[in-house]
Amino acid sequence: MRSEMRSRRNSAQARADAERALQLAPTLAEAHLAIGYSEYYGRGDYAAARAAFDAALVLRPNDADALSARGYVERREGHFDAAVASLQLALTQDPRNSALANDLGETCMMTGRYADAAIWLRRALALDPANLGAKIDLSNTILLDAGDVQSALAVAQGDEPVLRTWRTDLLIYQRQFDEAIVLLTGVNDAPDHFSFVRGSKALQLANLYRLAGDADKARPLFEQARTQAQAELAIQQGSDLAYVWRNLASAELGSGNVAQGLDAIAKSQAIVTAADDKVSGPSAMLSNAMLYAQAHRPALAAPLLATALASPGIGFYYSPKMLKIDPAWDPIRDDAGFKALLKKYDAGN
Repeated sequence: MRSEMRSRRNSAQARADAERALQLAPTLAEAHLAIGYSEYYGRGDYAAARAAFDAALVLRPNDADALSARGYVERREGHFDAAVASLQLALTQDPRNSALANDLGETCMMTGRYADAAIWLRRALALDPANLGAKIDLSNTILLDAGDVQSALAVAQGDEPVLRTWRTDLLIYQRQFDEAIVLLTGVNDAPDHFSFVRGSKALQLANLYRLAGDADKARPLFEQARTQAQAELAIQQGSDLAYVWRNLASAELGSGNVAQGLDAIAKSQAIVTAADDKVSGPSAMLSNAMLYAQAHRPALAAPLLATALASPGIGFYYSPKMLKIDPAWDPIRDDAGFKALLKKYDAGN
Protein backbone atom coordinates (compact mmCIF):
# COMPACT_ATOMS: atom_id res chain seq x y z
CA MET A 1 0.00 0.00 0.00
CA ARG A 2 2.85 2.41 0.61
CA SER A 3 3.92 2.07 -3.02
CA GLU A 4 0.29 2.76 -3.91
CA MET A 5 0.02 6.01 -1.95
CA ARG A 6 0.43 9.08 -4.17
CA SER A 7 -0.52 12.68 -3.64
CA ARG A 8 -3.89 13.84 -4.94
CA ARG A 9 -2.65 17.39 -5.23
CA ASN A 10 -2.30 18.80 -8.75
CA SER A 11 -4.82 16.17 -9.87
CA ALA A 12 -6.34 18.51 -12.46
CA GLN A 13 -3.03 18.78 -14.31
CA ALA A 14 -2.45 15.05 -14.01
CA ARG A 15 -5.88 14.40 -15.47
CA ALA A 16 -5.25 16.76 -18.38
CA ASP A 17 -1.91 15.07 -19.11
CA ALA A 18 -3.54 11.63 -19.01
CA GLU A 19 -6.33 12.65 -21.39
CA ARG A 20 -3.78 14.17 -23.77
CA ALA A 21 -1.75 10.95 -23.70
CA LEU A 22 -4.86 8.90 -24.54
CA GLN A 23 -5.73 11.21 -27.44
CA LEU A 24 -2.24 10.87 -28.86
CA ALA A 25 -1.95 7.11 -28.34
CA PRO A 26 -5.34 5.40 -27.80
CA THR A 27 -3.80 1.96 -28.32
CA LEU A 28 -1.01 2.52 -25.81
CA ALA A 29 -1.53 0.63 -22.54
CA GLU A 30 0.38 3.29 -20.60
CA ALA A 31 -2.13 5.94 -21.70
CA HIS A 32 -5.02 3.91 -20.25
CA LEU A 33 -3.02 3.36 -17.07
CA ALA A 34 -2.52 7.10 -16.79
CA ILE A 35 -6.26 7.68 -17.11
CA GLY A 36 -6.91 4.93 -14.56
CA TYR A 37 -4.58 6.40 -11.96
CA SER A 38 -6.06 9.83 -12.60
CA GLU A 39 -9.47 8.42 -11.69
CA TYR A 40 -8.04 6.40 -8.81
CA TYR A 41 -6.02 9.10 -7.07
CA GLY A 42 -7.51 12.29 -8.44
CA ARG A 43 -11.21 11.50 -8.18
CA GLY A 44 -11.42 8.37 -6.08
CA ASP A 45 -13.66 6.86 -8.79
CA TYR A 46 -12.64 3.22 -8.52
CA ALA A 47 -15.17 1.94 -11.06
CA ALA A 48 -13.80 4.30 -13.72
CA ALA A 49 -10.25 3.41 -12.73
CA ARG A 50 -11.05 -0.30 -13.06
CA ALA A 51 -12.45 0.28 -16.57
CA ALA A 52 -9.26 2.06 -17.63
CA PHE A 53 -7.01 -0.60 -16.12
CA ASP A 54 -9.04 -3.33 -17.83
CA ALA A 55 -8.59 -1.48 -21.12
CA ALA A 56 -4.83 -1.50 -20.54
CA LEU A 57 -4.95 -5.24 -19.85
CA VAL A 58 -6.78 -5.88 -23.12
CA LEU A 59 -3.89 -4.21 -24.92
CA ARG A 60 -1.23 -5.85 -22.77
CA PRO A 61 -2.64 -8.87 -20.89
CA ASN A 62 0.57 -9.78 -19.07
CA ASP A 63 1.67 -6.29 -18.11
CA ALA A 64 2.78 -6.20 -14.47
CA ASP A 65 1.81 -2.56 -14.03
CA ALA A 66 -1.71 -3.11 -15.35
CA LEU A 67 -2.18 -6.28 -13.30
CA SER A 68 -1.06 -4.60 -10.11
CA ALA A 69 -3.26 -1.58 -10.84
CA ARG A 70 -6.26 -3.89 -11.15
CA GLY A 71 -5.28 -5.44 -7.83
CA TYR A 72 -5.23 -2.06 -6.12
CA VAL A 73 -8.76 -1.30 -7.32
CA GLU A 74 -9.95 -4.73 -6.21
CA ARG A 75 -8.63 -4.01 -2.73
CA ARG A 76 -10.47 -0.70 -2.58
CA GLU A 77 -13.67 -2.48 -3.54
CA GLY A 78 -13.14 -5.12 -0.86
CA HIS A 79 -12.38 -7.98 -3.26
CA PHE A 80 -9.25 -9.06 -1.43
CA ASP A 81 -8.95 -12.59 -2.82
CA ALA A 82 -9.15 -11.21 -6.34
CA ALA A 83 -6.58 -8.57 -5.42
CA VAL A 84 -4.17 -11.22 -4.15
CA ALA A 85 -4.59 -13.13 -7.42
CA SER A 86 -3.95 -10.01 -9.52
CA LEU A 87 -0.87 -9.05 -7.53
CA GLN A 88 0.49 -12.59 -7.70
CA LEU A 89 0.13 -12.49 -11.49
CA ALA A 90 1.89 -9.15 -11.55
CA LEU A 91 4.75 -10.52 -9.44
CA THR A 92 5.02 -13.52 -11.75
CA GLN A 93 5.68 -11.07 -14.59
CA ASP A 94 8.08 -8.99 -12.48
CA PRO A 95 9.49 -11.47 -9.94
CA ARG A 96 12.22 -9.22 -8.56
CA ASN A 97 9.90 -6.35 -7.72
CA SER A 98 10.19 -5.87 -3.96
CA ALA A 99 7.35 -3.31 -3.90
CA LEU A 100 4.96 -5.81 -5.46
CA ALA A 101 5.91 -8.49 -2.94
CA ASN A 102 5.33 -5.88 -0.22
CA ASP A 103 1.89 -5.06 -1.64
CA LEU A 104 1.01 -8.76 -1.67
CA GLY A 105 2.00 -9.03 1.97
CA GLU A 106 -0.09 -6.00 2.87
CA THR A 107 -3.12 -7.38 1.04
CA CYS A 108 -2.85 -10.63 2.98
CA MET A 109 -2.60 -8.57 6.18
CA MET A 110 -5.85 -6.81 5.35
CA THR A 111 -7.73 -10.11 5.63
CA GLY A 112 -5.82 -11.28 8.69
CA ARG A 113 -3.80 -13.88 6.76
CA TYR A 114 -0.69 -13.08 8.74
CA ALA A 115 1.26 -16.26 8.03
CA ASP A 116 0.89 -15.68 4.27
CA ALA A 117 1.68 -12.00 4.74
CA ALA A 118 4.94 -12.82 6.51
CA ILE A 119 6.04 -15.00 3.58
CA TRP A 120 5.56 -12.21 1.06
CA LEU A 121 7.07 -9.54 3.29
CA ARG A 122 10.18 -11.62 3.90
CA ARG A 123 10.43 -12.11 0.14
CA ALA A 124 10.20 -8.34 -0.32
CA LEU A 125 13.04 -7.86 2.14
CA ALA A 126 15.12 -10.58 0.50
CA LEU A 127 14.75 -8.75 -2.81
CA ASP A 128 15.49 -5.38 -1.23
CA PRO A 129 16.76 -5.24 2.37
CA ALA A 130 16.31 -1.46 2.25
CA ASN A 131 12.53 -1.77 1.77
CA LEU A 132 11.52 -0.02 4.99
CA GLY A 133 7.83 -0.42 4.29
CA ALA A 134 8.21 -4.19 4.19
CA LYS A 135 10.26 -4.10 7.40
CA ILE A 136 7.56 -2.17 9.24
CA ASP A 137 4.82 -4.35 7.78
CA LEU A 138 6.62 -7.51 8.92
CA SER A 139 6.97 -6.03 12.40
CA ASN A 140 3.27 -5.14 12.38
CA THR A 141 2.33 -8.61 11.16
CA ILE A 142 4.09 -10.13 14.16
CA LEU A 143 2.38 -7.66 16.48
CA LEU A 144 -1.13 -8.18 15.12
CA ASP A 145 -0.83 -11.94 14.79
CA ALA A 146 0.43 -12.66 18.30
CA GLY A 147 0.32 -9.40 20.24
CA ASP A 148 4.07 -9.85 20.69
CA VAL A 149 5.41 -6.30 21.06
CA GLN A 150 8.97 -7.32 21.92
CA SER A 151 9.39 -9.45 18.80
CA ALA A 152 7.84 -6.68 16.70
CA LEU A 153 10.37 -4.22 18.14
CA ALA A 154 13.25 -6.56 17.31
CA VAL A 155 12.28 -6.55 13.63
CA ALA A 156 11.90 -2.76 13.47
CA GLN A 157 15.41 -1.71 14.49
CA GLY A 158 17.18 1.05 12.57
CA ASP A 159 17.82 4.79 12.70
CA GLU A 160 15.60 5.82 9.78
CA PRO A 161 12.86 8.25 10.89
CA VAL A 162 10.03 5.99 9.72
CA LEU A 163 11.40 3.14 11.84
CA ARG A 164 11.80 5.40 14.85
CA THR A 165 8.22 6.65 14.63
CA TRP A 166 6.96 3.08 14.23
CA ARG A 167 8.89 1.97 17.32
CA THR A 168 7.25 4.86 19.15
CA ASP A 169 3.90 3.21 18.48
CA LEU A 170 5.19 -0.11 19.75
CA LEU A 171 6.52 1.45 22.95
CA ILE A 172 3.05 2.86 23.62
CA TYR A 173 1.70 -0.69 23.77
CA GLN A 174 4.35 -1.44 26.40
CA ARG A 175 3.33 1.77 28.20
CA GLN A 176 6.89 3.03 28.02
CA PHE A 177 5.71 6.58 27.36
CA ASP A 178 8.85 8.40 28.51
CA GLU A 179 11.04 6.28 26.25
CA ALA A 180 8.63 6.87 23.37
CA ILE A 181 8.82 10.64 23.95
CA VAL A 182 12.61 10.59 23.77
CA LEU A 183 12.52 8.50 20.60
CA LEU A 184 9.96 10.67 18.82
CA THR A 185 11.57 13.94 19.93
CA GLY A 186 14.73 12.87 18.12
CA VAL A 187 12.96 12.53 14.77
CA ASN A 188 13.52 15.55 12.54
CA ASP A 189 10.33 17.55 12.00
CA ALA A 190 10.36 17.28 8.19
CA PRO A 191 7.30 16.98 5.92
CA ASP A 192 8.36 13.52 4.75
CA HIS A 193 8.54 12.26 8.32
CA PHE A 194 5.11 13.40 9.51
CA SER A 195 1.95 13.54 7.42
CA PHE A 196 -1.71 14.32 7.99
CA VAL A 197 -2.46 10.58 7.83
CA ARG A 198 -0.56 9.89 11.06
CA GLY A 199 -0.77 13.39 12.47
CA SER A 200 1.87 16.06 12.96
CA LYS A 201 4.85 15.64 15.24
CA ALA A 202 3.29 18.13 17.64
CA LEU A 203 0.09 16.06 17.84
CA GLN A 204 1.90 12.77 18.34
CA LEU A 205 4.14 14.23 21.04
CA ALA A 206 1.17 15.89 22.74
CA ASN A 207 -0.63 12.58 22.98
CA LEU A 208 2.48 10.91 24.36
CA TYR A 209 2.72 13.54 27.10
CA ARG A 210 -1.01 13.07 27.74
CA LEU A 211 -0.52 9.33 28.17
CA ALA A 212 2.47 10.00 30.43
CA GLY A 213 0.30 12.29 32.59
CA ASP A 214 2.23 15.47 31.83
CA ALA A 215 -0.55 17.93 30.99
CA ASP A 216 1.72 20.99 31.18
CA LYS A 217 3.92 19.79 28.34
CA ALA A 218 1.01 18.40 26.35
CA ARG A 219 -1.09 21.58 26.37
CA PRO A 220 1.02 23.87 24.10
CA LEU A 221 1.65 21.01 21.70
CA PHE A 222 -2.09 20.35 21.39
CA GLU A 223 -2.61 24.06 20.62
CA GLN A 224 0.08 23.90 17.94
CA ALA A 225 -1.47 20.74 16.50
CA ARG A 226 -4.91 22.37 16.45
CA THR A 227 -3.57 25.27 14.38
CA GLN A 228 -1.86 22.84 12.01
CA ALA A 229 -4.99 20.75 11.54
CA GLN A 230 -7.16 23.81 10.89
CA ALA A 231 -4.73 24.91 8.17
CA GLU A 232 -4.75 21.42 6.67
CA LEU A 233 -8.54 21.53 6.28
CA ALA A 234 -8.08 24.09 3.51
CA ILE A 235 -5.55 21.93 1.65
CA GLN A 236 -6.85 18.38 1.69
CA GLN A 237 -9.89 17.13 -0.19
CA GLY A 238 -12.15 14.13 -0.57
CA SER A 239 -11.80 11.20 1.79
CA ASP A 240 -8.42 12.51 3.03
CA LEU A 241 -10.35 15.10 5.01
CA ALA A 242 -11.42 12.33 7.39
CA TYR A 243 -7.84 12.17 8.69
CA VAL A 244 -7.63 15.93 9.10
CA TRP A 245 -10.89 16.11 11.05
CA ARG A 246 -9.59 13.26 13.21
CA ASN A 247 -6.38 15.18 13.91
CA LEU A 248 -8.37 18.27 14.77
CA ALA A 249 -10.60 16.20 17.06
CA SER A 250 -7.56 14.82 18.85
CA ALA A 251 -6.14 18.30 19.35
CA GLU A 252 -9.47 19.67 20.56
CA LEU A 253 -9.96 16.86 23.06
CA GLY A 254 -6.38 17.23 24.26
CA SER A 255 -7.00 20.95 24.79
CA GLY A 256 -10.10 20.19 26.85
CA ASN A 257 -12.55 21.31 24.17
CA VAL A 258 -14.78 18.25 24.36
CA ALA A 259 -17.77 19.57 22.40
CA GLN A 260 -15.57 20.74 19.52
CA GLY A 261 -13.69 17.44 19.59
CA LEU A 262 -16.88 15.38 19.40
CA ASP A 263 -18.11 17.53 16.50
CA ALA A 264 -14.84 16.96 14.61
CA ILE A 265 -15.05 13.18 15.20
CA ALA A 266 -18.57 13.18 13.78
CA LYS A 267 -17.40 15.06 10.68
CA SER A 268 -14.53 12.60 10.19
CA GLN A 269 -16.81 9.60 10.56
CA ALA A 270 -19.37 11.01 8.12
CA ILE A 271 -16.67 11.18 5.45
CA VAL A 272 -15.51 7.64 6.24
CA THR A 273 -19.06 6.30 5.95
CA ALA A 274 -19.76 8.10 2.69
CA ALA A 275 -16.48 7.00 1.07
CA ASP A 276 -16.93 3.31 1.98
CA ASP A 277 -13.25 2.73 1.21
CA LYS A 278 -12.33 -0.83 2.17
CA VAL A 279 -8.60 0.00 2.45
CA SER A 280 -8.38 3.26 4.39
CA GLY A 281 -11.85 3.31 5.91
CA PRO A 282 -11.29 0.75 8.69
CA SER A 283 -8.22 2.66 9.94
CA ALA A 284 -10.05 5.98 10.15
CA MET A 285 -13.03 4.29 11.82
CA LEU A 286 -10.76 2.71 14.42
CA SER A 287 -9.07 6.05 15.13
CA ASN A 288 -12.44 7.70 15.65
CA ALA A 289 -13.49 4.95 18.06
CA MET A 290 -10.29 5.61 20.03
CA LEU A 291 -11.12 9.30 20.21
CA TYR A 292 -14.61 8.54 21.50
CA ALA A 293 -12.97 6.37 24.15
CA GLN A 294 -10.61 9.22 25.07
CA ALA A 295 -13.65 11.49 25.42
CA HIS A 296 -15.22 8.91 27.78
CA ARG A 297 -18.09 8.21 25.40
CA PRO A 298 -18.28 4.39 25.56
CA ALA A 299 -21.75 4.34 24.02
CA LEU A 300 -20.17 5.79 20.87
CA ALA A 301 -16.76 4.13 21.09
CA ALA A 302 -17.70 0.47 21.58
CA PRO A 303 -20.16 0.13 18.65
CA LEU A 304 -17.80 1.93 16.28
CA LEU A 305 -14.92 -0.27 17.44
CA ALA A 306 -17.08 -3.35 16.85
CA THR A 307 -17.85 -2.17 13.32
CA ALA A 308 -14.18 -1.45 12.63
CA LEU A 309 -13.05 -4.88 13.83
CA ALA A 310 -15.66 -6.55 11.60
CA SER A 311 -14.73 -4.48 8.55
CA PRO A 312 -12.99 -6.03 5.54
CA GLY A 313 -9.44 -4.73 5.39
CA ILE A 314 -9.04 -4.05 9.12
CA GLY A 315 -6.32 -6.70 9.44
CA PHE A 316 -3.67 -4.37 8.06
CA TYR A 317 -4.20 -1.93 10.90
CA TYR A 318 -5.49 -3.81 13.90
CA SER A 319 -6.48 -7.14 15.36
CA PRO A 320 -8.43 -8.27 18.44
CA LYS A 321 -5.08 -9.20 20.01
CA MET A 322 -4.54 -5.47 20.57
CA LEU A 323 -7.63 -4.88 22.69
CA LYS A 324 -5.98 -6.03 25.90
CA ILE A 325 -2.71 -4.15 25.49
CA ASP A 326 -3.66 -0.87 23.78
CA PRO A 327 -3.94 2.00 26.31
CA ALA A 328 -6.36 3.74 23.96
CA TRP A 329 -9.14 1.64 25.48
CA ASP A 330 -8.26 2.27 29.13
CA PRO A 331 -11.00 4.92 29.57
CA ILE A 332 -13.73 2.42 28.60
CA ARG A 333 -12.38 -0.88 29.93
CA ASP A 334 -15.18 -1.07 32.51
CA ASP A 335 -17.87 -0.48 29.88
CA ALA A 336 -20.19 -3.41 29.22
CA GLY A 337 -19.96 -2.95 25.47
CA PHE A 338 -16.18 -3.08 25.49
CA LYS A 339 -16.17 -6.09 27.81
CA ALA A 340 -18.54 -7.83 25.40
CA LEU A 341 -16.07 -7.29 22.57
CA LEU A 342 -13.23 -8.73 24.67
CA LYS A 343 -15.35 -11.77 25.47
CA LYS A 344 -16.40 -12.22 21.85
CA TYR A 345 -12.87 -12.22 20.49
CA ASP A 346 -11.43 -14.23 23.37
CA ALA A 347 -13.95 -16.93 22.53
CA GLY A 348 -12.76 -16.91 18.95
CA ASN A 349 -9.10 -17.48 19.86
